[in-house]
Amino acid sequence: MKLIGFFSGRIKQYPEDFIVNEITRLDISSDTLNPYYVYKLIKQEWNTHDILIKLAKANQIPFREIQFGGRKDRYGITTQYITSKKKISLMDDYKNKVRLEYLGTSKEPMDSQKIIGNEFLITIREVNENDISKILENAQEIQNFGFINYFDSQRFSTFSTYNGLPFFYLIENRYLDFLKFYLTNSLPIESKEAKDRKFFLLKKWNDWQSCLEISKTKIEKKIFESLLKNQDIKKILRLLPTEEVKFMFSIFQAYVWNLCIVEYLKSQTKLFYFKTRIGYLGFTKQYKEKKIKFFPLVHKESYFNSTYQNFFKTIFNKIFNEYLFSNFNDDYIKTFLNLNIKDQTFAKSFRKIQVQPQNFKILEIKDDDNKKNKKIIRLQFTLESGCYATMLIKRILARI
Repeated sequence: MKLIGFFSGRIKQYPEDFIVNEITRLDISSDTLNPYYVYKLIKQEWNTHDILIKLAKANQIPFREIQFGGRKDRYGITTQYITSKKKISLMDDYKNKVRLEYLGTSKEPMDSQKIIGNEFLITIREVNENDISKILENAQEIQNFGFINYFDSQRFSTFSTYNGLPFFYLIENRYLDFLKFYLTNSLPIESKEAKDRKFFLLKKWNDWQSCLEISKTKIEKKIFESLLKNQDIKKILRLLPTEEVKFMFSIFQAYVWNLCIVEYLKSQTKLFYFKTRIGYLGFTKQYKEKKIKFFPLVHKESYFNSTYQNFFKTIFNKIFNEYLFSNFNDDYIKTFLNLNIKDQTFAKSFRKIQVQPQNFKILEIKDDDNKKNKKIIRLQFTLESGCYATMLIKRILARI
C-alpha cells in the first residue's frame, strides 16, 4: 500500500476561517397557531450538542425538547436552525460566542431531513506558492468528478487505537465493558478535571462505591448507583442520554461504511491511500462511480443483501480480528444488528459514494500576512447534508 502526502495548508486557525451556513427546507411563518418556535443559532467555540444542553438547562426544559438537524463543529462560525415548543432565550454568559435569533414559527420540528445542505466559506492558510497550480488542478478535478464521500475524523472522536469504538463490545454482549469505555475514555477536548476523574474511575473500576464517590455528573452517579445495587445491566444502558445513544449507533455505521467503501473502490479503480484515525482510506483520480452510486449503512437487512454482504463481512472480520476476543461469528452479528437501546436502532439509509460540490468558487488567492512566502486560498461551495467539507479540503490538498 503506497501512502500519499498532502500539500501544506492549514484551516480553522481562526473562527472566521471556517464558516458554515445551514440551508433548510423548514417552512417558517408568522402564524402564532403553529406549535414550534423557530430560531437561528449562530455560534463559535461551541459544538451543537453542548450549547443546546446549556440552553435547555437555562430555560428549564429537557434537552429533547429542543430540536435540531445536524451537529455543527465547535471550530468555526456556524449557523443552524433549531425549534422548540417553548420560547427560549440565550443566557448572558454566552452572548460573546453565541447568538440566538427568533425567526417565527413552524408546523413541524427541525430535524435532519429538513436540511438541504450546508454552504461553506473556508480559508486555507500557509500554502506554499509552488503548490498553488497543483492545488488548483485538484480543485478542478473535484468540480468535474467530485470526491469520495467519507465520514471524516471528527465523527470518530471516541475511537481508540487499542479498543476501537465503544459499540464493538456490544457485538460480544460485553455490556459492562461498554459502560467502562463510555465512562472512562477521555477525549482531547475535555478539561483536565474530567480527564483526571475518568482516570480514577478506571483505576477504581469494579469498586462501585468508590466510583460513586468520585462521580460528578448525573449520568455517572445514576450508573454507579445502579451497579452498586446490582441492577440488570441492560436496564442500566437505558440511563444513557438518548441523543448520545443515537449518535453512537451512527458512529458505528459510519465506521463500517468508510471501510466498506475502501474495499469496494479498490475493486473498481486505483486508490491513493492516506492514514486516518480509524485506518486507511483512499482517494480516486479522474474516476466517476457508475456501478453503485449509493452504498447502504449497515443494518439487519443490508448486511444480508448479497450485493453488499461480502464487504460488510470483511469489515466485521477486521473488527473481530483486531478488537474482540471471539472469532468471526455470524450469530453475534445477527443479534448485534437487532440491538435496541432506548428505542434507538441501526438506521436504514443509503449514502452517496461520490459527491460533487455545488457553486464551487475559488474566491481569492493572496499573500498570507502572518507567514512570509506563504499564500491564502479562500473557497466557497455548498455540500449536501451529511457531507464533510474537511474531506473536500483533504482532497484538494492531496498529493496525487
